[in-house]
Amino acid sequence: MDEEKKQVDEQKDSKQEQEAKAGAGAEEQDQAMGEAEEKGEASQAQESSPAEDGEAFYKSKLEELRDELKRVKEGSHERVQELDKALQHRKLLSVEDAQRMRELRIKEAEALYAYDVKAANESYDNSYRDVQSKIAGEVEESIKRLQALREGMAASDGDEATDEGAGGMDLDGESNSGAPSAEGPSKRASVPGGYGSESLGMNFFMTENSIYDDLRAIQQDWKSRAETFLSQGEAAKECVRVEDGVLYYEEHILEKDQDVVCYTEVSKEQIQGTIQNINASEVIVKLLDGSLSRVLITYLRSGRCTIGPLMDEA
Repeated sequence: MDEEKKQVDEQKDSKQEQEAKAGAGAEEQDQAMGEAEEKGEASQAQESSPAEDGEAFYKSKLEELRDELKRVKEGSHERVQELDKALQHRKLLSVEDAQRMRELRIKEAEALYAYDVKAANESYDNSYRDVQSKIAGEVEESIKRLQALREGMAASDGDEATDEGAGGMDLDGESNSGAPSAEGPSKRASVPGGYGSESLGMNFFMTENSIYDDLRAIQQDWKSRAETFLSQGEAAKECVRVEDGVLYYEEHILEKDQDVVCYTEVSKEQIQGTIQNINASEVIVKLLDGSLSRVLITYLRSGRCTIGPLMDEA
């Protein structure tokens, strides 16, 4: 009995051992299978990571670029701010250069204005003196001619000079006694045998009022000419300059002692002579009769006068 019980116990033990071994084997098998499954999942994860990583990288990069674009449009981007500083500095320099150029041009314009005003005043003064001198010369010449006529008539009348004759009259219409002649001009001037035209009865004597009227007409005529002269076009010629006593006028180079011809557009007069002197404001020309004439540089620039070598007129 004891042996059978012992055998039964041994069988139970062996069976338990087998069952334990079988359980351990199953656990090992399950563990192995779990590890295999984990390895498979890991391998699958490793095989799919490049695509997933690429998609994630694309989304991240796209988001960064969109954010950068937003900052560029708002002006908060670092590069935009850096370039903006450089552009602001360049703009500031340009504005300062423009301001300096503006000030220089204003000064230049003011200087040119002052020069033109001075030239206009000098031109007027010179023209007025020329007109005044010429009118005075013509009046003096008229007076000389009138005095010559008076002296000639006095010589022809001789001792027969009376209050009615030329010897009894002064240039101002007064008698030798100083009182004005009541009869006015000589009666002999309007009758046959009187001084004048015997056929037409012309009177060569002038009353004081007639002289004043003639002088006034001459003065008005020369005043009108002077105003016309000063009102000519101001189309400046840039090709007129003076350097070292040499005049550069259009294509001509004119020097001292050179024969020239001058022409004025106002009175349509033409003169010939030799250059005596050239300076920054005028050209002095000695005319053929020995007198001197001034040609202002401002007149050459404005086109009121022209000048050129005498040989060009040939």
